[in-house]
Amino acid sequence: MSSKSQAGAPMPTHWRSDHQVLADELEQLHGVKAPPPSAHADESADPQQARRLFAAIHGLPPDDERAALCLSGGGIRSATFSLGVLQGLAQQGQLRRFHYLSTVSGGGYIGSWLTAWFQREQQRLGAGATADDARESVIGTLAAVGAGQVVEPPPLQRLRAYSNYLSPVRGLSADFLTLLAIYLRNLALNWMVLLPVLVAVLLLPRLHLAVLQAAPSSDWVLVLVAVAAVLCVGLTIAFMASDLPAPASRDPDADAPPQDLRQPPASEFTIGATVPLVLAAVLLAWLGAWLSVSSPDGPAAPALQTWRTWLLDRDDSWRAPLWFVAGGAVLHGVAGLLGGHLLRPWRNAVAGQRQATWPVMLAVLLSGAVGGVLLWWLLSLAIQNGAALQAGMGWYATLALPCLLMVFWAGLTALIALSRRFGTEDDREWWARAAGSWLGVGVVWFLLALLVIQLPVWLLSIEWLQTPAGAKTAGAGAAALGVLTSVAGYLSKQGPVLKKRAEGLASALGLRLLDLAAAVFILALLVALNLGVSSMLQRLDPEVAARTLAADTVAYGRACQGLKAEAKQAVDVCADARLNPVTQAQAHYGLALQHAVAQWPLLGIALLVTISVIVSWLIGTNTFSLHGLYGNRLVRAYLAASRSAGGRRPHWFTGFDPADNLAMAAVDPGAVKPGASPRSKPLFPVINVALNMVAASGKRLEWQQRKAAPFTISPTFCGSPETGYVRSTHYVGGISLGRALTLSGAAASPNMGYNSSPLVTFVMTLFNVRLGGWLPNTGQGHEAAWARGEPPTSTGTLWDEALGRTSSETPFVYLSDGGHFENLGLYEMVRRRCRHIVLVDAGCDPDYLFGDLENAIRKIRIDLGIEICFPDGLPGPAADGRPARHLALGCIQYDRADAEAPPGMLYLIKPVLTGDEPFDVQRYAAATKQRPPAFPQQSTGDQFFDETQFESYRMLGLHSVRNSFPRRGHWPISTASSPLSGAAASSADGGVAGAGGLDDDLATGAAQLHEAVRVPASNLLRDMGGAVAGAARGATAAAALAVGGALGVTGAVSLSNSELTLKDPEGVMSRVQARLSEQSINDMAAAVASAVRASGAGAGVPDLQPLLQAVQQASAALAGQDSTPASLREALLALSGQVEQLTGKAAPLPGQLAGLGTQAEAVATRLAAFNDALSTTALHQMDTAARQVAGAASAMQVAAKALQDAAGRPLQLTVEQAAAVASAASDIRDIKTAVEKLPPRLPVRGTSIDGGRP
Repeated sequence: MSSKSQAGAPMPTHWRSDHQVLADELEQLHGVKAPPPSAHADESADPQQARRLFAAIHGLPPDDERAALCLSGGGIRSATFSLGVLQGLAQQGQLRRFHYLSTVSGGGYIGSWLTAWFQREQQRLGAGATADDARESVIGTLAAVGAGQVVEPPPLQRLRAYSNYLSPVRGLSADFLTLLAIYLRNLALNWMVLLPVLVAVLLLPRLHLAVLQAAPSSDWVLVLVAVAAVLCVGLTIAFMASDLPAPASRDPDADAPPQDLRQPPASEFTIGATVPLVLAAVLLAWLGAWLSVSSPDGPAAPALQTWRTWLLDRDDSWRAPLWFVAGGAVLHGVAGLLGGHLLRPWRNAVAGQRQATWPVMLAVLLSGAVGGVLLWWLLSLAIQNGAALQAGMGWYATLALPCLLMVFWAGLTALIALSRRFGTEDDREWWARAAGSWLGVGVVWFLLALLVIQLPVWLLSIEWLQTPAGAKTAGAGAAALGVLTSVAGYLSKQGPVLKKRAEGLASALGLRLLDLAAAVFILALLVALNLGVSSMLQRLDPEVAARTLAADTVAYGRACQGLKAEAKQAVDVCADARLNPVTQAQAHYGLALQHAVAQWPLLGIALLVTISVIVSWLIGTNTFSLHGLYGNRLVRAYLAASRSAGGRRPHWFTGFDPADNLAMAAVDPGAVKPGASPRSKPLFPVINVALNMVAASGKRLEWQQRKAAPFTISPTFCGSPETGYVRSTHYVGGISLGRALTLSGAAASPNMGYNSSPLVTFVMTLFNVRLGGWLPNTGQGHEAAWARGEPPTSTGTLWDEALGRTSSETPFVYLSDGGHFENLGLYEMVRRRCRHIVLVDAGCDPDYLFGDLENAIRKIRIDLGIEICFPDGLPGPAADGRPARHLALGCIQYDRADAEAPPGMLYLIKPVLTGDEPFDVQRYAAATKQRPPAFPQQSTGDQFFDETQFESYRMLGLHSVRNSFPRRGHWPISTASSPLSGAAASSADGGVAGAGGLDDDLATGAAQLHEAVRVPASNLLRDMGGAVAGAARGATAAAALAVGGALGVTGAVSLSNSELTLKDPEGVMSRVQARLSEQSINDMAAAVASAVRASGAGAGVPDLQPLLQAVQQASAALAGQDSTPASLREALLALSGQVEQLTGKAAPLPGQLAGLGTQAEAVATRLAAFNDALSTTALHQMDTAARQVAGAASAMQVAAKALQDAAGRPLQLTVEQAAAVASAASDIRDIKTAVEKLPPRLPVRGTSIDGGRP
């Protein structure tokens, strides 16, 4: 964490570290007191404390294991699909099992809707009602929709009514016009902050050029400019001497550097070294321009002439350069001594002292001499070429400042070369970084001057741009390009979808097409503003206006002279027609540059900056962004839905009611009392937001790609692991649920975490595409800002937003859509070590690339050290022989970070069409294929749903859950053809962590078996709950031990009646100590076999002797036959082993019988083929062998057919036999006890998201 309490300094009352917040949630949600706190402020200072906390979470009892529901971002598409998921989970008895409700963006719409409904339902039930009563009531209402309840409850009806939540009434309605009016108003106000500053910056080169062309008003001005330039250079040298690193001590016993050093801000170098040096370069450039005039006029003319003569003295040509050499050396020496001995201790920013030895002083003096002589050379060069310089003053203004900065750089280069023998590598690194900073200023000035002075002249030489049609086309095109760039910048949040669309030249250059469009628009904007400034100066500056009129008069006269006598009556018209628009436009612009008076640009800069500062103080940063527009409509649609029609009092004109919103602290579900057993878990809301850190920071260089950190808002605390947390009641004056919801869904923001682009950021800020918000930093040291809703002025923050300079170290931080960090809400739930996580991934993903999941898995592995894998693959449409499915099971390998931690289960639900959806959903999907991306992956940019679209997504979500959670109150089991690997199977069925535990599961299964006499084997095994999970097709059952995952074994667990066989193809069990598992496995085998025998599963099973005899007959027939294929011998040997294993057992299962029959049939086919080969020979002994093999093949065919028939028949069970299944509960408890005694289990292995090993 970046914010840590200082030693001995008390923590703010309402501030908490990341560890403390997790500990508070453990006590609130589970009634479990966290391990005793450490003396340290956060877990980074005491890693053992964090381990103890996570161990306590992993050790929660089975009926209270942490479960979370994550609803991903994706706008209203995600919200509506998630609504169906919530209804399905309620109907299947799952919604009451979640401790956390983690939401992002669109998932936050519906999550906040549900949270607000809980709180208002508690109010409706009356004073004695508890939060548990309210949850049960709401969940019951949700479950009844479509299952006996004819009319939807009002909260659902309102969601349908406001599915087009931004503008509920379609077309050119009052809602739409209101949106347009708000946008234009806010855009104009923000332009009053941004555009004046841009114009002021464009006036700087004009001001510089005007001063260069003006004569100094007196001798004193000349002297003051020269002295100021010298002082600025001296300040730069003094600062450098105060900041250079001290040489490392060679004494191993030397004391460590003092710990009370001041940590200077990043701007200190700019103020101390860059600004003075640039100012010196500007002043020296002025002097050079003034001295270059061969015949100066004005009050300072005599002084200028004297300086010119002295610098170019032909008689004593050595005198002037000698003075410059001596002056440069003295200036460097004196400034260096003052900086090293006085400024360095006062700044207290760098440890150690630098010794002023004679080699060091000599190098400093010589470098100063080099700089002095170079400066003399440049000034004399300007004087000698005065006429050319005056003619090309525009290029002088462009190049003089960078060249003078290069003079100082040359002096530094000389110093570095001279000090090689006694200088250090740290010194050279410091000099290089400083030179890079000055180089950057020179490049920026060169580009700015080129833009203002040179580029417009070139553009005005293009005749097409001077025509009315050309000018209008160029202007409209630039404006449209800016709008499109802003819109595309928002859509680029879709990430994986747009990654494939960078083509052509931009892709070849390594640029995004969006960046290229933004660059073109910015250039066009700056040129347009610059031309506007030029036009204004032509009217305001009397000197420019007079010269412009004179130039037009001359051009007009020349045009008139060429007219014929007969056309003189139309002289005005013809003269206007003959005027060359290109020549005149260039002339006007050149006159505005060359003859402007300095006070006009200076007055313009002062006035524009003043306007920007005053307006920014008046309007603030957040108030006139789109944050309020967006948030008000979300609150009206989603939070107002749970208010009764009679209780809501909207304004008659606007339709908004402030009471629709709720304080975040008001939706706190309350603490669970120790030992209490609420009927439903609290569904504690965690709203995920992104804390933008677009500006590269030395503290987080590894985050230059992600550019954001997680930030959460809950009823108790708001904050980030990077900064710490503040109580929600004290953050922003008590942050509201609507504010949190709006921030989490602020997708269209200039700073978008890992989607941010510097050029697009600027364009989106300029067009006010700003849904995010500036809120107080929750770190220590920023307590004064916690209660404020936004920064006091928007000047700094708005430009930080436009230039991508957001960070976690400023008093106010920029928060935006949680998807700008992680779009699933999974990161925070894994950080909280949830054992079961149902994840709804409803982001726009038409190609099923799973970009959001990829991003989440990567960040969880990097930050938390926890792996997530999907052994059965991922959900998606049918492809490569794999059936379409809505759900995939993943394994969260907590033991990678927490020793001995059990694995977690991730249930991933994805909007997928499997072909069994309701008819109307299928028809809607078919209709949208004509306008890709088709349902259910339509663009996130579509936030205007109609009734058909809303219902299709809702029903698909409901249908997905009904298919994925077939057993009420149980977690899903694997739906893929391959079995889950160890740990995945352990929790897939819910036997270990089910709501009612193993006893209830088995009792339920027995009760269901009482209702039927003929029960297929697959149903029997399924209803045995925690003991056996059915996973087969038809009547074939391949049973898997539900607790087998605790062993950490990769592979399937197969069952015969009295022994347990663990398939271990990778030799995992060989690395497990035998003493740790032998007794436990025996207990499991006995318990499960007992349950199978008690159920009567062996009734009606045929004798295996015929097959055994056929195998023996075949073995005898092949004995002594050297020509027998090796593959046939191996197949027969394997079959023999399988038959011997099952012979004599009481209850081989149908799946085993079917598999054995198939295997026997394959061997019989091979025997028949070998018989055909033997029959082609004429030898008597071969003929005999062929008859023996044919007989064995025939006998084996008959036995195989009998086994396959037996496997397909249902089992005959009596009521007593079915009831006996419940008696296995005590044996299952023994299994659970045995598993708990096992040592740390091995990590689960499976395939990662890309098909490789995790």
